[in-house]
Amino acid sequence: TNRGQISVGAGGVIDASGATFSQYAGAATIESGGELRAATVNALGGVLEFAGDVGAGSSAFVIGASGDLQFDGAVAADRSVTFHGRGGVLALGDGAGFDATIYGFGGSDAIDLLGVSVSSFAYSGSDSSGTLTVQTSAGVADLHFAGSYDGSRFSTLSDGAGGAKLLYA
Repeated sequence: TNRGQISVGAGGVIDASGATFSQYAGAATIESGGELRAATVNALGGVLEFAGDVGAGSSAFVIGASGDLQFDGAVAADRSVTFHGRGGVLALGDGAGFDATIYGFGGSDAIDLLGVSVSSFAYSGSDSSGTLTVQTSAGVADLHFAGSYDGSRFSTLSDGAGGAKLLYA
């Protein structure tokens, strides 16, 4: 559990193997080459940032109603991110490299594509899963969703910092 500031540098490890790590307030940064080992990683408040790539593993990520989970690099396809509550933010510095599956997205949740503008997007899927293909100023990002979504209900707006937020109403 963290309610303050943590920074894990290259080669550093927070080891909560088999348990849950929860960020409630403040900021935690896992630098490129650092590691956070936990069965579940909760971003319930404040900002939890992974500055490097997040490779294959068994950790599941959860974003709470006031949590901000930020991935600056690529995220492996075997990872999952679940929105729990409303108002959480998933911030992506490398949308094209984000291959994890997104669960529970909607309402006042947002996916913030950092530092890029969005020119178009299209959703294709079934009753159980789908892909939102987003054309950005940096290229194409395919975001994978679990559940049933209606493509006409996705929208974008500026994040006020040079990026774009994806919303679903």
